[in-house]
Amino acid sequence: MVIRIKSPKKVLMGLRVLFAVVLAIILIFVIKVVADTIADKDYVSVDAKITSVFVRDENGIRRKNSTNKTSFVRYGTIEYTYNSQEYTSEIKLESFHNAGEGDTITIRVNPDNAHEIAEDFENKGIVTGIFGMIVFDILIFLLIKWLKKKYYSESNE
Repeated sequence: MVIRIKSPKKVLMGLRVLFAVVLAIILIFVIKVVADTIADKDYVSVDAKITSVFVRDENGIRRKNSTNKTSFVRYGTIEYTYNSQEYTSEIKLESFHNAGEGDTITIRVNPDNAHEIAEDFENKGIVTGIFGMIVFDILIFLLIKWLKKKYYSESNE
């Protein structure tokens, strides 16, 4: 099967625009990750004990248990001590896949406000997305190069 492109200039222009848009999105996400990292750089590590595990549905409604893992998010109630003061908080357990009730996990808290916990799991998803977009952008770049070579050889330019 042979694919013929009637207007290679328009296709190349469209691919260049797509390449630039994906590159801009990558840049925005990288800036967000760097800004989050800088904002959380002074946070301190603290051991916390998970006292209960529960799930919330997509509307944020707390549920006791669920077998449908795709539409529910696992949360945990944790207790931790910072500067000799006890704290209790609820966090998403996305970064702690195998953690359950009674387990001890390490969290990072703001030293100025120990109720504020760094949510490192958010950046893990963003970094994974960045790598996916980089691969996609590389493929677009290679396609642009291939199309230019195929339709615009040195003799035509």
